[in-house]
Amino acid sequence: MTGSDSGSDSAVVRAARVQDAAALSEILNQVIREGSRSLFARPISVEEERRFIRVLPRRGVFHVADMPCTGVVGLQVLEPYAPNMESQRHVATMGTWIRDSYRRRGVATTLTTATFAAARHLGFTKVLTDIRADNTASLAFHQAMGFTVVGVAHRQAYVDGRLVDVCFVEAFL
Repeated sequence: MTGSDSGSDSAVVRAARVQDAAALSEILNQVIREGSRSLFARPISVEEERRFIRVLPRRGVFHVADMPCTGVVGLQVLEPYAPNMESQRHVATMGTWIRDSYRRRGVATTLTTATFAAARHLGFTKVLTDIRADNTASLAFHQAMGFTVVGVAHRQAYVDGRLVDVCFVEAFL
C-alpha cells in the first residue's frame, strides 16, 4: 500500500519483517532517548525486536513505513488489548514510532490509515491506547486521527527515574 499524504513522500506501508529488526530498534531507541515521548523504560535490542516480530499475535498488525532510497522510517504495532478476555475481543491497542526527521510529514497518518483498515478486517471495532501525558505532539496526532482522551492515570509509569502521568485515548473504527 502506498501512502496518499502529500507530505508522506510516498511512504510504502508493508508488514514488518524479521530483517527489519535493526532499523526498528534504532527508531524505537531514538524515541526512547528523547526522554518525553515513550513509555519504554529502557532501550530495545535488535534481538528483542526480532523476537517481538516472530511472536506477534495472530490478530496483531505490525506495519512499517518504508521510504524509497531511505528505508524504514516508522513503525506501528496493533495488538489485542486484552487477548485473554473474550468480552474485549473487539478492542486493540496501538503504538506508533517515527524517526525524528520524518515526523510531521504524513508518515504516521499513512501508517494509521493502513493499520485501521487492517484492524477492521481483523474484527476490531475500537483502539484504546496509552500515551505519556507530557507528549503533547502524540496527543495532538491521535486526536487528529479521531481519538478522544478518556482518562488520565496519575503517576502511572516509572520512566527515567520518575513517575509520569499517562493519558488513555480511544477511537472507534
